[in-house]
Amino acid sequence: YNRAKCVISFSEYDGYPLTLAEAARCRTPVIAALTPSVNEVLNNSAVTCDPNKITEIADFIGYICSNNIFRDNLINKMKLPKASTLDAYLKLYNQ
Repeated sequence: YNRAKCVISFSEYDGYPLTLAEAARCRTPVIAALTPSVNEVLNNSAVTCDPNKITEIADFIGYICSNNIFRDNLINKMKLPKASTLDAYLKLYNQ
């Protein structure tokens, strides 16, 4: 995640988006489907959009990859995933 310009995920069925939480911990911008779990885990710091709007997704990807000021602003606004949520998920996963 550390070398990526952004992480993209449009799964609408993740109970807990672990890969997105990992990306956020590495301070890598996230583009994802607008789902309650994404907003909860990433504290509303992901760029979210409708997975059916391909042009919008492409625009976000292009903008994040080509505009370092925008990308840096996203990174600065990012909050780490809620530790209690991540810890609870990892405990469940390890059972």
